[in-house]
Amino acid sequence: MAIDNYNEMASLQTLLRKLGFDVDGIQNQCAFAEKQLSFNPQIVLATARGHSMNGIELAKGIRRFQGVPHFILLVQPQRAKGLNLDHLKNVDGCLESPIDVHRLLEMISQVADIDTVGLMEKYNRMQSSLQSAATSEVREERFRKHLDNLDKPIASEFNREKVAKESKGLRQTEDKEGLCDLEKERQGFAKFLFTKNKRKKKSS
Repeated sequence: MAIDNYNEMASLQTLLRKLGFDVDGIQNQCAFAEKQLSFNPQIVLATARGHSMNGIELAKGIRRFQGVPHFILLVQPQRAKGLNLDHLKNVDGCLESPIDVHRLLEMISQVADIDTVGLMEKYNRMQSSLQSAATSEVREERFRKHLDNLDKPIASEFNREKVAKESKGLRQTEDKEGLCDLEKERQGFAKFLFTKNKRKKKSS
């Protein structure tokens, strides 16, 4: 990667590594020749025209063997004025920045002859896994807040009115699965108090 924007480069590096690609990056155009020799990239994602990177010039000056490395240029809208992207030497495709990930993966698949369907399925599975983990964290945090709002037991008594109020609020904001989890927490806590009191009576 030869991308001018550090945050964009870091984000794309993380994504592509999770998808199984070997990735490296530079932010200085002068470092490209050395990186090409040491890393030998098959695909280069480069900023078309940036503060410290000019992908158009890199593509023009590169020596390709059997079409490799492939060049994909990232075009920043604010710098696209007057930029002619037609018939650029050694350029296989152009994408507008910020990147549409689906479009990027499709283009990588096309230029590198990779199974598009398989790559997209892998990406979708990864996204589903991340979303599931994020949803679980959000749900857990909501449960914790609801439980924190419940009155602490005094002399083994539980404020039923408070529980009913909090449960009603949760029904309005959470799904049935979330309410079920809260009910299990409440029942487990009540069972703990009952067992504790029963032991005290036996010991006395």
